Amino acid sequence: MSNLAIPHDRVVLLTGVTGSLGSELLPRLLRRFPNHGILALIRSRNGDATDRLDEVMRFAGLSIQDRLRVGAIPGDTTLPNLGLSAKDLKVMAARTSAVFHTAASVAFDRSLAEMRATNVVGTREILGFARRAAQIHGDFRLHYVSTAYVVGDRRGLLRESELDCGQGFWNSYEHSKMESERLVMQAMGDAPATIYRPSHIIGNVKTGKIRRFFGIYGFIRLAHRLIKYGNLAKAPKFLIADPDTRGDMVPCDYVCDAMVALAGRDDTVGGTYHLTAGLDASLPISKVVEITAEIFESALPDKAIPRPPIFKSDIYQSRINRSELRIYQSSAAKLLMGVYLPYLSYERDFDVRATKFLLALSGVFLPPIEDVLRDSIRYAIRQGFGDYAAESEPLEALPSLPIGQGRVR
Repeated sequence: MSNLAIPHDRVVLLTGVTGSLGSELLPRLLRRFPNHGILALIRSRNGDATDRLDEVMRFAGLSIQDRLRVGAIPGDTTLPNLGLSAKDLKVMAARTSAVFHTAASVAFDRSLAEMRATNVVGTREILGFARRAAQIHGDFRLHYVSTAYVVGDRRGLLRESELDCGQGFWNSYEHSKMESERLVMQAMGDAPATIYRPSHIIGNVKTGKIRRFFGIYGFIRLAHRLIKYGNLAKAPKFLIADPDTRGDMVPCDYVCDAMVALAGRDDTVGGTYHLTAGLDASLPISKVVEITAEIFESALPDKAIPRPPIFKSDIYQSRINRSELRIYQSSAAKLLMGVYLPYLSYERDFDVRATKFLLALSGVFLPPIEDVLRDSIRYAIRQGFGDYAAESEPLEALPSLPIGQGRVR
């Protein structure tokens, strides 16, 4: 007899439910699979998998009735058999019709060995489970969240059909996700799958709400704190980037709506889809800086909000004096630039035309990114740039607990 609390005879397994995408995806899976339960595989910290799921339920605004259809499974994608006993794994495979694998480390500053141990090993273990479930259920399907940045340093038109093209990588995250996606493609014959490649994820369309802050939020957080607490003397008075580069950003709920829409189509099995804005819908960095400054003026009306000049990486040292350069060399901004400069220096031309056409057939359209970015920045400021704190009504009889910090999408 298994000890698993499985909420239905047929279930959908979801990994990464505590992250930005997983928490948005959960309510959509409940609607997309009305005759299924949802099993959330959650890395347990001292047996707190259920508590962590309850936090997600509050964030998503789900009800007690919804909670009855969702089960928390303590496990770990990086462990053999997902950290489950052989008996529990067998029971779970017998019930699972689909897997949505969103869990991954998005740290850009770790070694390739560390990122492989999380992302590649995690994908390999999920594929092992998917093969078992596919042998039982003829309609089984794996939905795998990759990243548009598997392209690494390639330029030109970046097609969905391309993956391992001999490209270099700007960090171990990109490299590990390319290797992980390659594993999924190699396993297609045994575990039918659809691959989704989002770009940089920001808040949702209606409120800017998001569960984790990373990427662009790091720069906005730093600037906000320096201005708010009057520490601008310790900060460089310039930015290093190509001001005309258009950075690709997408709302978290758009990505999840797109995944659910594509998951509902039989003809997307075996396909790879860019869930990106595309260059035509993306904002230049100079515009992002101006939007941020305008919002800071409203949020910090008693502060002077600077508009720093933006210099390309190959000329900035010739444009600033020595004292400014010394400030930059010892600043937190330099640490951020060391991680994110490749994304601020040139554009990625993701080919998204075919995917946007398919999504339009399902009524899924990309909203104006400028509006979403404004709401995302406002939400981050209200939150103090801390990961999710409960805003909605708590579930009855469930404690309201803060979310811990983390860098897992």
